[in-house]
Amino acid sequence: MKLSEWDFDAVAEINRQTLKDLADGASTEYWSAQKYVLIGPNHPQGYYELFEEEGATFYHGTVTIEKGGLTDPGSLTFSGVGGGRGELEEHISGFSKKRVLYS
Repeated sequence: MKLSEWDFDAVAEINRQTLKDLADGASTEYWSAQKYVLIGPNHPQGYYELFEEEGATFYHGTVTIEKGGLTDPGSLTFSGVGGGRGELEEHISGFSKKRVLYS
């Protein structure tokens, strides 16, 4: 598999479910390279390996969720993001209304 064969819909669904399953204030790991974003450990192993195999510049850190409430969608705070913030935010907006923050 290559990054160009990435199944964005499947990845977004796993990312969405991973975040949904986290408790308020909890964190998990993420990996991102431009429009390619993996949140949590639940993706097929080959997806994580693609970043290194294809020599992509990628970022790896933690994302912490704040669940929010009725009128507040909450937030996702990413640590370790060095670039590609626009692509990261675009990916997240495809499945979540949470604000994207950086630490």
